[in-house]
Amino acid sequence: MTVQLNHSFRLSGHRDAISGISFNPSGTKLASASLDGLINIWSVTTGLPLHEPLQRPFSFTSIAWIDDYILVAGVNCGGVLLIKSGQKSLDCHFYRIHSCAIEYIVPRPGKLATADKSEICVSSFGNFRTSLRQNLDLLALLPSPPIQVVKGSEKDVVVTSLHWAASWGSDALIATYFYHGIVYVHSFPVQVVQARIHPEPDALYSVSGM
Repeated sequence: MTVQLNHSFRLSGHRDAISGISFNPSGTKLASASLDGLINIWSVTTGLPLHEPLQRPFSFTSIAWIDDYILVAGVNCGGVLLIKSGQKSLDCHFYRIHSCAIEYIVPRPGKLATADKSEICVSSFGNFRTSLRQNLDLLALLPSPPIQVVKGSEKDVVVTSLHWAASWGSDALIATYFYHGIVYVHSFPVQVVQARIHPEPDALYSVSGM
């Protein structure tokens, strides 16, 4: 069966590669970030920008909404930019978390998980609607899996995805790593549960505890 797709809007406004897009929880706004240091926030109803583009002198590498009004963007220098979307202007505040580009941002109420190429941090925060200029406190720097040796050579630890798993408990975080075939499930206070995925001859995967 062929599905007919309707072209609603063409959103223009970035000059370099778009590194991330994110809908706010109510689905009324779409935020886009790019390597040219621009963030745009669009109306999903009209396709028009809700604010003037936000320009910063660094590359944005990831983006996510904390709630309908607070946006967090990862940057190439290892920090995050908190952005409050008001009626007319954007209020911003910068926090340093990592030492290199933040590639994954996963918020949940009161907590923010971030990852660069190989490091995962979990931070806590209060009510950013009241003020963006409050503490973003580090809760945990999560342990990485051991370096793998594949065909006689060591392979770096590389984070490939990061997810909060609501069905596994309110504080369960899943991280996956390239080369390792490992899923780490972290809970807080930090308790690490590991599962290694073994390739089977028919290219399917099974999971066994470690």
